Formats: sequence, C-alpha cells, structure tokens
Amino acid sequence: MITNKPTRREVLLGVAATSLFPIASLEAEPAASPLCFISAVEMAQLIRAKKLVWRRFQAFLEKYEYFILPTTQLPPFDVNTPYPTEIAGVHFDNYIDWMKSCWYISATGNPAASVPAGFTPEGLPVGVQIVGRDKQDFGVLQLAHAFEQTTGFGKRHPGYRVEEHWIIVVRRNQCRAD
Repeated sequence: MITNKPTRREVLLGVAATSLFPIASLEAEPAASPLCFISAVEMAQLIRAKKLVWRRFQAFLEKYEYFILPTTQLPPFDVNTPYPTEIAGVHFDNYIDWMKSCWYISATGNPAASVPAGFTPEGLPVGVQIVGRDKQDFGVLQLAHAFEQTTGFGKRHPGYRVEEHWIIVVRRNQCRAD
C-alpha cells in the first residue's frame, strides 16, 4: 500500500505539471483529500503551465516527426514492491515518479503507443513508446504496427523454467497448474 499522500500542489497541478513547471505559490502541505477547491488564480496558473508544456513539445516535434523512448525507466519489479524508491541514484518519493517517461508524454496530450521491444537478460519484458505530432494518431499506429511487424517482439515470449513459475491453463472453465 502506498502511504505517501500527494501534496496540495500535486493534486492541483497533476504530477506532470508539478514536475515540469513547479508553481512556488502553492503550499506543499499534504492534501486532505484528492478533491480540493482552487482559486481562479491557481486555475489560471495550471492552464498556463499546461499550455507551456504543450507548446514546448509541439516545437520539439516540428523538428522530429516521432519521439521514441522507453515506456518506463526500468523493467518490471517484484509484485511485493509498492514502487521503486530509487533508480540510478535518483530518489523517488511517490509511486508515479518512477514512470516519468510515461506520464510526461500523457501531459502533452500527443498520440502515443507502447510496443514490445524485447526482453532483459532475466526474461522481463521491455517496451518503447512511439509519440507523434498533434492529431497524427494514425501515423503513430502505422509506425507501431510497422515496428511490431519488423521486429516480431510482440510474438516472442521469454523462456521460463516450469519449476520457477506457475503456468495457468484455462480449459472448459477450469484452471489448473501445468
């Protein structure tokens, strides 16, 4: 269970806007609940921050037709770990920070698709995001399809040893371990 409460600033701005464009005037006290009342000034700051993120990313995509990056900063982690607290010496205070490469893209509103990109030496899946220009959803889907067809990563499966993993087989509404 994740115990870190979001601050009022995180609730108001959303994690992406807070990290990209912090607004110092909002206090950093924990929010009582995710539902907060905000002033017109705070709302204007939020809208301004969101527009700035969007404009900066669109300027980047004027030079590059697609932005391709890892889906997350690390491969899947143990199911009993609520979230990674550190990657490459960078400390994370909450669940959402470990997956910045995902929510940074969501904050832009640009079309994106995640596709399989292979496996780690331990057999864990990794992926890449393909992000396109504003309103170019079909182009992103075409590139994602071409990537999958060319690499075949989506059809590959890691080699598991049966003694280390349970394989669930569903047949005629019954589950059993093979």
